[in-house]
Amino acid sequence: MGAVSPAAAAAAELSITFAVLKYARHARGGRLGDLASVSKMVDYKPPLRKPGEVLAEIAASSAPDAYLRSLHPRHEQFQALRRILLKLRTEQGRDGADKLVRQARIVINMERWRWLPPDLGDFHVWNNVPEFVTRVIRKGEVVYTDRIVAGQPEWATPVFSADMKTIVFNPSWGVPDGIRRKELWPRLRETSQGGGLLELFTGTKSAKSLLDKLKLQVSHQGKPIDPDKVDWASANIGAYEFRQPPGPANPLGRLKFMFPNKHDVYMHDTTATERDLFARSFRGLSHGCMRVSDPRRFAVILLAQDKGWSEAEVDSHLSGGATREVKLTTRIPVHMTYFTATVDSEGTLQTFPDLYGLDTRMGALLFGSKVPLVTPRYTEEIKAMQNRHRPTASAGTSLADAIASIFSP
Repeated sequence: MGAVSPAAAAAAELSITFAVLKYARHARGGRLGDLASVSKMVDYKPPLRKPGEVLAEIAASSAPDAYLRSLHPRHEQFQALRRILLKLRTEQGRDGADKLVRQARIVINMERWRWLPPDLGDFHVWNNVPEFVTRVIRKGEVVYTDRIVAGQPEWATPVFSADMKTIVFNPSWGVPDGIRRKELWPRLRETSQGGGLLELFTGTKSAKSLLDKLKLQVSHQGKPIDPDKVDWASANIGAYEFRQPPGPANPLGRLKFMFPNKHDVYMHDTTATERDLFARSFRGLSHGCMRVSDPRRFAVILLAQDKGWSEAEVDSHLSGGATREVKLTTRIPVHMTYFTATVDSEGTLQTFPDLYGLDTRMGALLFGSKVPLVTPRYTEEIKAMQNRHRPTASAGTSLADAIASIFSP
């Protein structure tokens, strides 16, 4: 065999270099590139390695293959999914289409693990939206699990990582911009147009009486104003702040858990009238924030970790009804995730519905039309949630009650 020409050797080396960098990119950050191509609700920055670092490290390694494998996520869930995937690929006798879909879902969820930080934190909060579950994890052990209510498909809860900074006892609630524009503003415009259905169901003819019914206070540039002096039909709703003080009707309940993020989502308690939602299997019913079934217990665990507080100290902050903000001093990461497949402690694959259709979108990007993934619809479940407070002649439920339910974050 003749000697390899310098040009051929250079071309081969270049090809190998590109292959190494591509493998490193896919192993470390996934194959999708810009995650906005999946959805705007996906807000992760994959932990990519710089090309120069990869080339220097693999050149210095005595086992290049082992080095490349080390770039894959080391999270236990990723490894557990990989083990099940390998088992599925070697199984005989399963239905072809079903097996293909199962494998695709596992691959899709393994991709999502590549987006997360390599180190989730010795003590962290893991909110898995499709599962409607929150967990607190200490040194790899789950110390707290609870049900949550997450966003409806039209008000999707985003996925990202941020640090818990503040726990608010007896919080007030500021109406978020989306709810302000889509839900509140149409009702306020009705007051400027003579009432209509608003007056029929609530007896209110004015903006002030409507906001009083909803227990909302309005301000402009930081100063309280008379809402009846505003022409809401032409007003810039974004220039006004609406806030509900602490109390039994406050949609945040008695506790709010804040991890600042650009999406303005957080975790919180809920009102007594909404607690039945936690008993439902489908809990994609909020406007994007996450309601926690047992927020007091959640606060006890977080504040014991951060400040060494006892349950009695937490209860003392809850009593009395005054708003109190407690700043956390230790780092407690909160990881918002969208895993439709996880592995339980027994090594069994657990799957959850594709609430926002992200499996379908990722499947199209990764596999084209080869895998028949279908996005479920939850029209009836959401309609039932909306209808349960709808005013009727016999129900005695006011439009104010209906609006208050719609407003729940």
